[in-house]
Amino acid sequence: MMSIMSNRRNKNRIILIATCCSCLLSLTFSYRWLRGHSQDTAPAQVALNSGLELKSFSWTNSSEVTKMNEDDNTKTNSSSTEQLRPNWRIAFDCSAYDIMCVSAKRFKYARYPFNFQEDRNNVNLSWKTSLSSDILNNDVKLQYESLTDTFLSLNEYPLVVSKDAYEKCLIQALKNSYDTQLDTILQSLGRHSLDLIAFTISDYDYAHDMIHDVFQMSRELLEFRDSFFMVALDVETVELACRYGYPIVAPPAILQRDENSADSRMNSDNKNNMNATTEGVKSPSLHDRVQLTKFLVSRDLVRRRINYLFYEMDIWWIQSSPLSFLMAKGDRARWEKVDIFVSAHQDRPYLSNIGVYLVFANNKTEEFFSMCYQLLAKQPKTFDQFVFQEVWELSVSTGVAIDNNDTTTDPYSFNQHPRLWKPKPPATPSLKNPLEYAFLWDSNFIAAQEFPIVTEDTLAIHPLSSAPLSNPHGKKMIAKELGAWYGFHSPTTEFAAGYYRRSGTQNRRYLMLDSKTLGAYSMIQAAGTKWGYWHDVRSLQWTLAILVVFARQMSRILVLPKLVMDRHAMFLWTGLDLKSIASLVEVRETNFFHNAKSLAESDTDIDKMAARTALVFVEDQFKMFGIPAGSVPSEPNIERYQFQHNSTPMDLWYQFLTLTPGYNDTELLLVYPEFVTTVANKVFLRPAVPPSALVTQIYDVAQHHLRFCLVENNVWKRFDSMGPASSVKSSDDCYGKGELLPQLRRRLPDS
Repeated sequence: MMSIMSNRRNKNRIILIATCCSCLLSLTFSYRWLRGHSQDTAPAQVALNSGLELKSFSWTNSSEVTKMNEDDNTKTNSSSTEQLRPNWRIAFDCSAYDIMCVSAKRFKYARYPFNFQEDRNNVNLSWKTSLSSDILNNDVKLQYESLTDTFLSLNEYPLVVSKDAYEKCLIQALKNSYDTQLDTILQSLGRHSLDLIAFTISDYDYAHDMIHDVFQMSRELLEFRDSFFMVALDVETVELACRYGYPIVAPPAILQRDENSADSRMNSDNKNNMNATTEGVKSPSLHDRVQLTKFLVSRDLVRRRINYLFYEMDIWWIQSSPLSFLMAKGDRARWEKVDIFVSAHQDRPYLSNIGVYLVFANNKTEEFFSMCYQLLAKQPKTFDQFVFQEVWELSVSTGVAIDNNDTTTDPYSFNQHPRLWKPKPPATPSLKNPLEYAFLWDSNFIAAQEFPIVTEDTLAIHPLSSAPLSNPHGKKMIAKELGAWYGFHSPTTEFAAGYYRRSGTQNRRYLMLDSKTLGAYSMIQAAGTKWGYWHDVRSLQWTLAILVVFARQMSRILVLPKLVMDRHAMFLWTGLDLKSIASLVEVRETNFFHNAKSLAESDTDIDKMAARTALVFVEDQFKMFGIPAGSVPSEPNIERYQFQHNSTPMDLWYQFLTLTPGYNDTELLLVYPEFVTTVANKVFLRPAVPPSALVTQIYDVAQHHLRFCLVENNVWKRFDSMGPASSVKSSDDCYGKGELLPQLRRRLPDS
């Protein structure tokens, strides 16, 4: 017993000694840390000792102090002067899909530099109280100019062909027979190194902003340099292809058409060129044109013994040389025996997806596609993919029976899925030449589902929709947000103006929302009032209207902000109808800057490309904050203005940004109209003087252009019902489905 008590006393002494040593070390460490910062000013010491915030210091300095504490507490050897990234870089570093980007601490970010509530009471700050008379007196006259279908005013696309070449192309496509066109195109095409050609089919909904992308992607990424052509599903696509000299075929389905079906967006000259050759019987529906044309051209190519790769326009390839990759997998001799390769559904790997298939021409594939075409012609309302799958099953089962000399096995019957045939299952035919090798690719090779998951083996994505042949714009947005959008680039490098690759101060001009929260528009933060932005749809409406007008009049491309909701981050385009602003401004997706393709090849210091600005309303006065481009992120040059002319704060702000070096000439302008939560009514609805042209245009965009998709007549409920960004699918796109919000309480008087 004595031994046990002695051991306990010794153990207690050890614990007491350890505790005392720990306290002494802690005091010594704190003393040395404070001595190491003795060069700080007295207010800093008082603040550290009292726990008060460093109100008289910039947020960057506060962030550095925070980092010093973190580094000391974790006993790291990193430099205490390490520069933190400005918080707007979160939009570059973190996609909308990533909710752990900041917590993972891959990078560390400074706090938002404009501290509105702190700075308004800080007597030590110097505020500039006037702007130049030129800015005050220069009223900006704004006019909307409709952009062309392909945004030619901002993008440098290939030159159009000569008038003679254009007219020759139209005549060949719209006067010659389909077979003549196909033979002419095939004679002009080269062959891929694997003795292949490639083709796609497209209507104008895809072609108007993708025709350059798909031809360039096929040429540069897939190595079909001169061996790719397009089959048009409407005359608009024929005209567009002829305008730029792309090889195009018009199938029988569009050679007879309703006079009002397809040329509403062409100029009068182009309409006149085609009307003489296309008047006649009403054309088949888009559904019928797509399905019949796909099998028709597939059949006619194998009849001509042409090997080919087919892929639809909603296939976006992301890896180079996919054919070489596929052919190299496994035994090469085995691949050379395959009749058809076809992609599978990513979430149902046992079912074919005919968005992509690779076909080798022989008697077997000719019979296969002939049967597909004949069945679909007799059952036009049946889904073409189902027809393909049924003929596939019939062919494979027939081939197995023949190989095994099995005469007892019942043949595959089309009656197994009677409700999928429209109107009813046809008689099951017999095949003389069943497929010998029909192969489904690994389901990850072509990520085909509503929520494509890109893996290390993924060659392309194929965003699907809840209904066939629907939501083309939504599929494009999914491809863009996933970084799979190819993005046409002009052939020159000195003056590049494509989707991603752009050069020069004329072309690399972007505008993006600046904010305190994740580089996003947060609908759950307070700002200036009790409620702030919390579920406030009007604040969102005014903010977007300002961004659209600023981007339009500054000739900048608007990068969509992501939304931060109660439980998730969300894409703005799920609730904002982008069609409602398509004629006003060019737009980029939320994850645009997260995609490395958006950065210029010469970018060495991204932080110096951007200028930041905010307009706020504090103490019944408008104030402007700004950091011009070129500022060192760790020591930003914060400019502060308080406006004496409160009746025109928007005009002063806009004109300052358009006339001041460091703001008007920067690649990226980050704008934060923070005031909208507090004084939108004062600025837009009850102005002291007749509104300026700028304010009138902002009001017009907010009230007469911006359209939103609603749930229970509420925009916020629409966004909240979507779920996180990772659950967004193409059918969630609001494009063309939006409504104007109810009018505000009063209209502005005419200026």
